[in-house]
Amino acid sequence: MEGVQYENTTDDTSMDTSEPTTLTAEELAHIATLLTQVAENPFSYETQVEYITLLRRGLDLHRKSPNAHPSRYPLWNDLKAARLGMLERYRLTEDMFAEWIEDENEAGTDWSEVKTIFDAALELEPEFYIGPGAPSSTRLWKLYAEWTEEWARKVTKRGNITPDELDMFNNDAVLSTWETAVEQTKGAIHDSDLVWNGYRDAMMRIVEQHPEKRDELIKHVFQAYENRLGVVHSTLSQTFTDLSTFVTDYFPAEDYESTMVNANKVYAATNKLWEDREIFEARIKNARLEGNIAEEWMAFAEYIEWEKQSYLPKKTGRKNKAKATKQDRDDCAQRVIHLFERASLRWPTEPRVWEEMIFYALENNSNVTKNIAMLGRAALSCPWSGSLWSILFNALETAFKPFETLSAVKDKAMESGILENVGGKEEVLKLQVTWLNYQRRRATSQLSDEDEIELAELEVEQGAKTYGSSDSNFRLDRIWISLLCDLDKVSEARDVWKGLVQLHGDSHQFWLRWYTWEREFGEKKDVASLFNMAFQRIDKKLDWPEKIVETWKEWVEDECDAEDIQNMLLKLRKHTASIAERRQKEAEQAAASGAQAEAVEAAPVAQPAVQAETMDVEMGDGSGKRKFEDDTSEERDTKKAKSEDIPELPDAPNPELGKAPLPEASALKRDRENTTVIVRNLPADIEMVKVRQFFRDCGIINSLKLVKEADGNSSTATIEFDSLESVAAAKTRDMKKVGDNEISIQVGTGSTLYVTNFPPTADDGYIRKLFEPYGTIVDIRFPSLRYNTHRRFCYVQFTSATEARSSLALDGRKLGEKLNLSVKISDPNQKKDREGPVYEGREVFIRNIDFKVREDDIRAAFEKFGTIERINLPAAGPKKGTHKGFGFVVFSKKEEADASLALNKIALKSRMLDVSIATPNPGKVKFNNAVTGSASPEPDAMATDEPTEPSNRPTRDEINKKTFAILNLPDTINDARLRAILDPYGPLHKLTLRPDHAGAIVEYESVADAGKASMALPGTEIGGSTIRIGSVSELKQSKPVVRKDKGFESKKKQEEAKKEEEKKEGPRPKLFAPTSVSVRGRRQGGGMTRRGGFVGMVGKKVEEKKVEEKKEGDVEMGDADAGKGEGDGEKKGKSNEEFRKMFLK
Repeated sequence: MEGVQYENTTDDTSMDTSEPTTLTAEELAHIATLLTQVAENPFSYETQVEYITLLRRGLDLHRKSPNAHPSRYPLWNDLKAARLGMLERYRLTEDMFAEWIEDENEAGTDWSEVKTIFDAALELEPEFYIGPGAPSSTRLWKLYAEWTEEWARKVTKRGNITPDELDMFNNDAVLSTWETAVEQTKGAIHDSDLVWNGYRDAMMRIVEQHPEKRDELIKHVFQAYENRLGVVHSTLSQTFTDLSTFVTDYFPAEDYESTMVNANKVYAATNKLWEDREIFEARIKNARLEGNIAEEWMAFAEYIEWEKQSYLPKKTGRKNKAKATKQDRDDCAQRVIHLFERASLRWPTEPRVWEEMIFYALENNSNVTKNIAMLGRAALSCPWSGSLWSILFNALETAFKPFETLSAVKDKAMESGILENVGGKEEVLKLQVTWLNYQRRRATSQLSDEDEIELAELEVEQGAKTYGSSDSNFRLDRIWISLLCDLDKVSEARDVWKGLVQLHGDSHQFWLRWYTWEREFGEKKDVASLFNMAFQRIDKKLDWPEKIVETWKEWVEDECDAEDIQNMLLKLRKHTASIAERRQKEAEQAAASGAQAEAVEAAPVAQPAVQAETMDVEMGDGSGKRKFEDDTSEERDTKKAKSEDIPELPDAPNPELGKAPLPEASALKRDRENTTVIVRNLPADIEMVKVRQFFRDCGIINSLKLVKEADGNSSTATIEFDSLESVAAAKTRDMKKVGDNEISIQVGTGSTLYVTNFPPTADDGYIRKLFEPYGTIVDIRFPSLRYNTHRRFCYVQFTSATEARSSLALDGRKLGEKLNLSVKISDPNQKKDREGPVYEGREVFIRNIDFKVREDDIRAAFEKFGTIERINLPAAGPKKGTHKGFGFVVFSKKEEADASLALNKIALKSRMLDVSIATPNPGKVKFNNAVTGSASPEPDAMATDEPTEPSNRPTRDEINKKTFAILNLPDTINDARLRAILDPYGPLHKLTLRPDHAGAIVEYESVADAGKASMALPGTEIGGSTIRIGSVSELKQSKPVVRKDKGFESKKKQEEAKKEEEKKEGPRPKLFAPTSVSVRGRRQGGGMTRRGGFVGMVGKKVEEKKVEEKKEGDVEMGDADAGKGEGDGEKKGKSNEEFRKMFLK
């Protein structure tokens, strides 16, 4: 390493273990391993942190030995060298700096050496930016002030004070250090009292030491107290009490009342600010004490978002004419920046924290000096981030800092090697783009002399040649070209363009950029020469030759004479033929490679075992749990970890602090309408696999539909890709030949209809018959009913937008007596947001309500925040006649609901309320129970606490005999379509769809009707699936049908999957025998239902939940053990023969 080098001292005297270190042999061996790793890769932040941490652990253990002095620790020199070596490249964390200083103080290190560490920790001697603006670390500032005061006592006692010591450690310097520490840490609301208390005690000591200046010093102390009362901090009430004691001791008695009255006014205003923030501070404190990094991250994020709006006047029921002043906004901005600084101390190596803080400060903080200091700290904390270095660079240029300063920043970023070795080429390019653009602006400035222009030109040329080859967008070369043009060196700029052909000549974007440049700076012959060079690559690897030919054709027609146009037409024919020949070869190669890929797919390959985990995600906003296994396969293919619901601070970082930046997660939504292309004029007999092979290089294909046109001469394919980039790639194949046909490709936008308000029994055939007269239908898609069985709409896709528009004539057509068909062009961008209190943020969810609390108590507590529309305390709690311990309050406005969050953690009767904004629970399934006749217990329903009705109520055994389950039912089938199949066998009592288990529960009025249906229905096809009949317990074990529309499986794979499924299921009986049906018994206390919040214990495992679902009254009816404990004895379900006898009587 540069500066202080790491040296492997594990074999010399520095590793002499004659003195006890108490480190184990394994730990010593690991130290040697880490040292080797650091020597091999000095850029590894994590390795250096681990190395220093392990060495310091040895020091802590050494302190317990008889020779506890740090200098006697055998690895003391290694620890010092490791710290200095890491500081050469990285900024140490707050804790690492504090431990270093404490160790050096204990070892008796000279004050000048320790001062150097303080300089680095607190930025007392800035490198390339101007202070103040040091980090607001209470721990480090307290250490520094105490260290200064301690050394002042030492040198005074010792005598023979040197000039440097006299300048550093006099009383004024000590007091000034404490004052600076108080100022720098005043934003640390949670623990700034640690520094203030030291400052106060230092002032009082000086008062006692200098009685001759007593009155003057007392005024100074009182002024400090007054200033402190105006600062929001957690121990504000104690500060007010201390001030009262101070005034009593040092002020005349007659002045006490007037003095404290004035002080109380300041205290009251500040205390209101503290009360508003106390809940946030408590949440952060608790999360840190629990070691919950994710919760602490979210607490900071939500605190910052709230603080950003805290300057706005609070709304009341009356019209509020108060407006925020500029001072209010400035104070708010400072509080937000202080919060960001606290977060940056907690996560110093997270670029996201720094970027959020920087952009907020640049927008809201007018103190340029502090902003630059903050930027410098950010760049040093994350030296691998080219973005942070670039922002710092631009800020320095905007502040008119001299060239020497900016050059020092660039050298600092590049010389350590971290930017290139850790950040990578892209991060280097970000800084180089900023640096070269600065040089270009400097060269063209009117204030620059010839030497500066020459130096800038040389820097730009050297930078472009050194780093430009790794940039596919040739940004550095374009800066070089721009500079040459600014200096009227157009010919040299053209040579740069020509030199880029070898690297970027296969990109049509390169040629179009050059073409645009030549139109501005070149002549007709230069443009023609450019196209001639591009045409030489048409039959090679130019990615979109059609676009280049089209651009050339338009240029000739617009800019050239008749003779040029005639020559162009002759060459156009030649170029078109060359492109067609190239495309034909590509198609043949794609077909051959596709056949080879199919052969590979068909070959048996040993697949690694993958264990799928079911994740319970606890939502930070109290919205409950959402299981990943509840996602539909369609969502699972496209969905990433969501961030848009998280405030501006992004997702929680890795709990292991100090790691390299985390990858950002993005949330993607499927967009069929805009990621689908329609391919026309394909050969009539083309196979789907051939179409797939032709487009496989464009991107991932989600689905592919192929239909033959009515004339029988061609086919049309609709291909859905996974991204817009893939669509753009597919469009480049327009006008290419597939077989003897020249295909045309169009984006499928506008070719899909959204259809609703049709009869509930409508199926694919019904919809197809309605829309077929208007064009060729590619696909009809019904939605999954997995989370809501009441959905009734579908999508109809045509082969063209024209056909789709023509079918809008059906919009409003009357179907039956009450239904008017609704037909619209599907447009995801026009999707309306859901409405209602939950979706509008007006509903508050309250947990942990005392069971003695009544609705009037809730109203009295919450009505002060606004108009209450509704209060809901779900009944049937643990004690009969009470609620369940949670409830909902609906306000008339979102702002009123937000204001009511002030009651969170406030006691009501004997419990602390847990108040949060209610949010929709997307994982809650809405089952559809189609019931006829009197109600009866649903075989798989959750028990309630409603009183039972002893008369005319069937027994469980009777319900079991007339109940069965339908298996392998598509989740797009609604109850009406299913009833149409079931009604012919007799009257139904209850029909419950269970799309979450790919089936339904059927209960007939009679056992005979259930028997007839159960024997006739197996093998029936509905919605493209063949249904089976089984028990409710079998249904509960079934998983939802997985839709696979990405990619294509070979026939062999499909056959193998089918055999594997049959093997698992075992031989099917020819006749149906009723098997066990699970009926969940009644459970005292009931299950909790809620909207928005999370009810129950946090962090339960999936296995615990499954066990809980099976206990308390689950009885297998119809099995040999069914009904035990119910007085029914051992009863078996009826056989096929018994069913046959019943309905043949």
